[in-house]
Amino acid sequence: MASAPITLYLDIPEGQHGDLEVVAEASIAWARTIKDVARVLYPDLTIRVEVLDADEGSFGLNARIQIDPKFKAALIGILAGAATHFGLETVDYFYEKFLDSIFGDSPPAQAVAAEERERVASAVARGAGKKPAEQVYRALQTDPVIKGVGVSPRPEQQPSSVIERGAFLVRGGYMAVENDDRRERTRPERIEAVLIKPVLVPRTRRLWRFQTPSGEFSFMMKDHAFVGRLLDGTEPIPMVAGVILDVDVEVTEVFAEGLWQPKARAITRVWGHRFDASALLPFGEDDDED
Repeated sequence: MASAPITLYLDIPEGQHGDLEVVAEASIAWARTIKDVARVLYPDLTIRVEVLDADEGSFGLNARIQIDPKFKAALIGILAGAATHFGLETVDYFYEKFLDSIFGDSPPAQAVAAEERERVASAVARGAGKKPAEQVYRALQTDPVIKGVGVSPRPEQQPSSVIERGAFLVRGGYMAVENDDRRERTRPERIEAVLIKPVLVPRTRRLWRFQTPSGEFSFMMKDHAFVGRLLDGTEPIPMVAGVILDVDVEVTEVFAEGLWQPKARAITRVWGHRFDASALLPFGEDDDED
């Protein structure tokens, strides 16, 4: 059987513990969320959600998704679609995270196809996993000790974002979002970012990875001229640690649940690059996220 890990993270203050019945109910609903996404994407596919163990502190329930090895690539879309219900990032972001987690640097062609990402995003937009995900939030809402929830592709790794307790009622379906049109804005800025993972393919939807002053994030590379110069050697950049790019970025945000929340990040122009060995991790210690 092919398998992939996934962790449901519960933000619980130090020294406190979640109610067992609440955690059990939320865990069952979480497994149903994964299976509902799988049912919509791959109606004839059988998957198994197994419990591995749990991490103490802020509680992390580590699970493993088992699937026929012939359909291993399907794990990416299933897990990305389920994770989207428990994070602030896009389906594309989670797709990239699970693509890396499951296949590393050697993904199969069908896994990186733009059509597959769009199919997963469309399924989530139509409601795949929504009802059981609401049950997760409804269960967690009953235990005041639990302050937030998120999903991580690896055990013992905190999620990239956590849904705070104040959003449980809305995400649980108890309250309508007042601003249902979800106003959107784009915030431009110019930053220096340390290159962590490039994508040396022209005009692809796969995301580049950078360490920025605000943290480590994935970006869509929209400066196709820069990528072309990189690929044909007219702007050679050594693939070594410490490469810093001077870039224009656009952060797309949506107004939801009373807050402007990041939806996607893109690099619109690369102005130049430099190398600084002392800036391998210039904005904080390595948390071994990727």
